[in-house]
Amino acid sequence: MAKVIDCRGLECPKPVIITKKGLEEIDSGDVVTIVDN
Repeated sequence: MAKVIDCRGLECPKPVIITKKGLEEIDSGDVVTIVDN
């Protein structure tokens, strides 16, 4: 499964928190795309 974590326009530390939560939800072998400012 693919997951996109889009943190554009968010101020610190929200992108870090959202990315951490998103990475905790994925399984081994999943594809992750992280987008930031």
